[in-house]
Amino acid sequence: MGSNNSSLNKLQVMVVGLQMSGKTFFLKKLSEMSNKVSTDSDIDQTIGYNLITFKYNTFSFDIWELGGDPVSRTYWPTIYRNLKIDIIIFMINLYDTRSHQEALKELLVLINEEELKSSKFVLLFNLVTKDYTTPNVDEEQKEEKELVESLLNFLRECPIHDYDNRVTSTMFDIAKMKDGENKTLDLLKEIFSIKGKNANI
Repeated sequence: MGSNNSSLNKLQVMVVGLQMSGKTFFLKKLSEMSNKVSTDSDIDQTIGYNLITFKYNTFSFDIWELGGDPVSRTYWPTIYRNLKIDIIIFMINLYDTRSHQEALKELLVLINEEELKSSKFVLLFNLVTKDYTTPNVDEEQKEEKELVESLLNFLRECPIHDYDNRVTSTMFDIAKMKDGENKTLDLLKEIFSIKGKNANI
């Protein structure tokens, strides 16, 4: 690996988070949208890393999905200390509340790393798949929104360099990602839109 990315129109993305946060499933969904076919046989549970190239608008993204177990986390710096990382997608399983504090601890380490101080962070709260009986979407996610806000408030109180310009967040059920669907398009725009360099993506 070199310290510079090879193409001005190819950006580097890291997908990280703890185990069972939905990272591999997210990568499969992106790959399916790129290839228009199922990729279950191509992307396996992460041992080390998975890598795909994803095209969005006029740019392409090398997306590195890294393992979330304690041993794999020790290798995360190998990627961002050898590549200029443009976007970090940090995934949290919103319903696995026991993992939240550990996940936020790992996130804070990344946000304050010198090599990542110009990177965009997207905190992606995975709603996993949950059957709702309440017909009102806003009402059915009230508890989830309150939980997300409490986690974000914790982050805002931490010493994070340039927090408001670098960290965004969104909630989404990764299982419901679908090519061309409006909410999925909004999610992709949230994640893959970057200001700076030669153009706004």
